[in-house]
Amino acid sequence: MRDGSRPTVFNGGAARRLWAAVLTLAASTVLFSVGFKLLMAAEGRAFGWASSLYWTVVTMSTLGYGDIVFESELGRLYSVIVLGVGALLFLALLPFVLIQFGYLPWVRAVRHSRTPRSLPPQTADHLILVGHAPLQECLIRRARAARQDHVILVEDLPEAVQLRKLGYPVVVGPLDDPQTYRRIRAETASLVFTASKDTTNTNVAFTMREAARSTLLISTASSPDAADILRLAGCDEVFQPGEYLGEQFARRILAPAARSSVIAGLGGISVAQVSAAGTDLIGQNLGAARLRRRVGLLLVLAHDASVARRQHRRGHRHSQVILLALGVMVTTPGVSPQPDTQGGTRSRRGR
Repeated sequence: MRDGSRPTVFNGGAARRLWAAVLTLAASTVLFSVGFKLLMAAEGRAFGWASSLYWTVVTMSTLGYGDIVFESELGRLYSVIVLGVGALLFLALLPFVLIQFGYLPWVRAVRHSRTPRSLPPQTADHLILVGHAPLQECLIRRARAARQDHVILVEDLPEAVQLRKLGYPVVVGPLDDPQTYRRIRAETASLVFTASKDTTNTNVAFTMREAARSTLLISTASSPDAADILRLAGCDEVFQPGEYLGEQFARRILAPAARSSVIAGLGGISVAQVSAAGTDLIGQNLGAARLRRRVGLLLVLAHDASVARRQHRRGHRHSQVILLALGVMVTTPGVSPQPDTQGGTRSRRGR
């Protein structure tokens, strides 16, 4: 079902197995019919080809009417062999035919009817997420919170059925077919996002640009070279999650001076986090540091739960402690915040 338009009866491998079983059955029937004629001639009895074929089919199918039987020991042994081979062939072929031509087409038809291949013509300003991974899941949560229409595009039908059961809006179609992006209205979408392997992202970019030239396309990349290729393929924005996460961890954990980073906001309230490493907060309790008066509500987190319990009992800060501050930053004499090149603020004497 490569084109995503309709379910097929069976694939190439199943067709080859079916033809092999049919040819084996036909060859066995001819050979056993010849053997029947020879053995009957040895017993002094003559039968035509129609009778030989009749006896072979009746014996192989285990019907055994008993109107034509051998009289010699060799003939009866031959009947047992024909019966055993016929039973094996029919036991292997009959279930295969029933499953391949009855059950599987029905299952594919049900899956095909439950998983859409296109979006309504009036669909516009929606998000198209190629594949389902942690980054896409994060965007889905934000889209739901903002009540933004979105859809997940996958090319694997079982995956699409499973996502649909979980309540995700999903469409199925090959990623390397421009018609797929036309059917999901990529030309009127507000954003197309892909976060797969570099080769898959490049394929998506080239193909999507054939259907929608002006839609914003954002992709991930694993290296600077891959990012350059993706930009040439038509991506408007390319970022490297690994490099970004490494910079963030290094800046927040290994930086010699305290750096704050705003991670969320609610109205006029900002939520920022800062490491206590390398600051004058180490060895002080919350009262001596006057943090509550400077930033408002204060939360204290630690990488290790045992560290958090010890600091809570003693009231002192440790270098493994991370502070979360809610409120508006208020400077004190001798401490002048400076802009941080990484998006936060930096203090000359620490927080």
